[in-house]
Amino acid sequence: MSIKLIAVGKTTDYETHIANYIKRLKSPFNLNIKSVPYSDKNQEGNQILKNVNANEFVILLDERGEQLDNFSFKDTLVKHPHTTLIIGGAYGVSDAVFSRANFTLSLSRLVLPHEIVRLILVEQIYRSQAIFTNHPYHHT
Repeated sequence: MSIKLIAVGKTTDYETHIANYIKRLKSPFNLNIKSVPYSDKNQEGNQILKNVNANEFVILLDERGEQLDNFSFKDTLVKHPHTTLIIGGAYGVSDAVFSRANFTLSLSRLVLPHEIVRLILVEQIYRSQAIFTNHPYHHT
């Protein structure tokens, strides 16, 4: 599974924790993180879409999206071998990015700091791997 995370903004105070989860990821869970600099929504959108390929299943993070449990999130990643997750900027994403999304995911109905969303999302990808491989990290 080729998983790409595109996030608007600079690297975060949580980079050490994010790197720790990435280091634990094993094939077939391959994660690549791409940062897009802050700008206006349309410029951010153009930069995001430049990093999205036609064959990728795109999941947009938004508090108005659908909430999934851990198993459904894992199933989504496994079902779509080329997945791109997008964390937009402080003012959301352009209409073009919103239209390109195949699925809109909410981690919470609360608006969360984008730095924390990156960490939570990478941890959830690691948790998906644990579920997929029956690793005890995720206790069921």
